[in-house]
Amino acid sequence: MNDKPYSSVERLELKELGITMTQLSKRYALAVRRAEHRKQPILPRYAFYREFVRQLKQAVTKLNTTADKLFPLLDVHADPDYTNFKLLLRPSHKILHSELYRKQAEQILSKGTAVCRHCGVEKPISFFPRDKRTLTGIVKTCKECQKALRAEKQALEVA
Repeated sequence: MNDKPYSSVERLELKELGITMTQLSKRYALAVRRAEHRKQPILPRYAFYREFVRQLKQAVTKLNTTADKLFPLLDVHADPDYTNFKLLLRPSHKILHSELYRKQAEQILSKGTAVCRHCGVEKPISFFPRDKRTLTGIVKTCKECQKALRAEKQALEVA
């Protein structure tokens, strides 16, 4: 993977696109945070920049617009991780994730069990509080963990 710092030619290309290194750096930092949260690998910094710019140019050509107008509308989508990502327009990215959440909810409901976000243990759905606002109809933290978290919070408030 080519992770050499940007050459003067590449910096000039960025300038022509109307994109700054700071903008690229912020996108990389966001991708790094997301990758760390999901425990996924990510491309090295300059390899990420080069791939981002390559895909940005393709999108600019395809949508017949300018990079500076398109840049704020793009999201980095991990596919399946950040070593192989694709740029999506924010509305499409939102739709893609809502479809993914819907599929996950269907799997949870058909399986009849869910994994607690706090303790990480797979438990029957009946062990989770109900929540009509979610696609699964349950909260992602089991009743036992919620009780423990509530007790912990109350202990902190008393002290």
